[in-house]
Amino acid sequence: MKKQYLFILMGLFFVFLPSQAYGLSNLELGFIPDRISVNSSFLMVVNADYSPSESIRVSWNVPGVMPPQYGLVPKVKDKWICYFSNTDPSSTCGPSPFPLPTFGYPYEMKTEAVNQNGHMENKTLNVNVGGIVLTPQVTVTGNKVYIVVWASGPVNGVEYEVYKKDLNLLKNGEMEYKTEILGYTANLSLSEDIYYIAFKANSTDDFGGGVVKVNVGVNEEGSSELTADRIEFSAVIDKGQHYEITRFKIKNTGDQNFTNLVVEVPDELKKYLSVDLEKTSLDPMETTYMTVSLNGIESSMEIKTDLKLKTGSDFIMNIPADIKITVMGYQDPTSCEGKSDGEYCLGGICCSGVCRIKAECCNDLDCGNAKCSNYRCVSQTDVNCLEGMCYPGENESACPENTIYTYYKCTINGENGVCCKTSADNECADKSDGTSCSKGICCSGVCVEGDCCSDYDCSAGEVCSDHICQSSSGCSSGEVCAVSCEEGWVSTGKTCTTSSGNVGVCCMWSGTTGSTEGGDYTLIIIVVLVVIGLVGWFAYTKFFKGKKPTEEELEEEFSDEDFY
Repeated sequence: MKKQYLFILMGLFFVFLPSQAYGLSNLELGFIPDRISVNSSFLMVVNADYSPSESIRVSWNVPGVMPPQYGLVPKVKDKWICYFSNTDPSSTCGPSPFPLPTFGYPYEMKTEAVNQNGHMENKTLNVNVGGIVLTPQVTVTGNKVYIVVWASGPVNGVEYEVYKKDLNLLKNGEMEYKTEILGYTANLSLSEDIYYIAFKANSTDDFGGGVVKVNVGVNEEGSSELTADRIEFSAVIDKGQHYEITRFKIKNTGDQNFTNLVVEVPDELKKYLSVDLEKTSLDPMETTYMTVSLNGIESSMEIKTDLKLKTGSDFIMNIPADIKITVMGYQDPTSCEGKSDGEYCLGGICCSGVCRIKAECCNDLDCGNAKCSNYRCVSQTDVNCLEGMCYPGENESACPENTIYTYYKCTINGENGVCCKTSADNECADKSDGTSCSKGICCSGVCVEGDCCSDYDCSAGEVCSDHICQSSSGCSSGEVCAVSCEEGWVSTGKTCTTSSGNVGVCCMWSGTTGSTEGGDYTLIIIVVLVVIGLVGWFAYTKFFKGKKPTEEELEEEFSDEDFY
């Protein structure tokens, strides 16, 4: 009887052994590419060990993001694959669940697998999302694939990886930078199939990446893709002239319809630039042209921006624009004559009649909930900066003078920014203009050599130039401008404009008169001292040394003498 029980137990052991030895286990996940940008397309791949008899469901979720981000991962042969994309309607898992860069605080991607027996496995991966956006344009002609990628900021280069539809890596390489289009290019020869081409790039302190699905000669139901030409041209116009150009096209290379297409221009450029479409709906393989219009431009300028192609309110892709405008008869590209604060000038905006290069604001009213500091909009709350303040930009070059990049990112007015803190050796931090410091005075938080920060710090008739109060003629305080310096005045070597409009020199009072040079004065003083010495020596020998002592003086001297 005992032997019968033993055989039964051994039989049960071998029956359950396969489900334990080969059951669901070792859940792993990864991303293609391994570096992804905010709102970019990417692939998530889930692998696991499991037995052929198991029925498995895999789900994903990203906690802490609103609206909630979650869903199922479709099974493709022996693995589970999610294709996320904001621009491709054929994506299998919808739009990207990462709406913002991570700024040093990664997202969590949680995956969970469960089989028919209720056995569960889970895996969590920390995901860093970069702020550099890579915008690809892929053109397929026969078996030739032509790729152009534009980066939203400076990068050290762009790499590409070509994956077959089963996600086995086919080839990879470096893309070539073309200065004429300001983008990276690659030309590939691929056989008929479905491919995923990934792009990734690094800068000194940021990164980016994404993927695009490419159809080479395969009629895949449900595939669709829009491509758009880069808007790049130069125009020579008269002041305020209306100018139009119709050259750039948008093409539907897929087999789905697109309706309510629109090209959106940034708000700050709408008074100068507009883009209209020949057709706002595109059937498969149809093309429409963009008409780019320039309006009300008074001075030469250069427009570099990204235009947004949308279907209704849904974003599809960025269209890079680089437009150079030259206004006929315009001499000074930085002039703000006749312009209001906030109007564009070459390289910046006008503030109080001056073209401020790389400026974003003239006063706090231009910055919404932020404040205007050194003509840059900076956050008043800095909730994203552990220390320092938030300045718009992508790297340390965005930090103002005498501040230090903290290597933390932030957001300001919905744009990417960097956290910059005041340098420890900046003695003018938090000091008002005009406060004394080691070099001179504090101006805009910086210690400078001089005695003024603005014209208001100088006396009447003077201006502040290079932090020195100078006469409006060009001479410093205490100097006068004359065609030639009069007696008692010496030239400082600076040129100026006299009251009569002639070119003169700045003269400073020397405190002496006559034509004697400085070296001769020294000689005269020496001669006078020598004469005084000779007269004194003569008087001594004449009246003292030659005088004979009296008898009383001799006796007094003798009585005072010591003996040994």
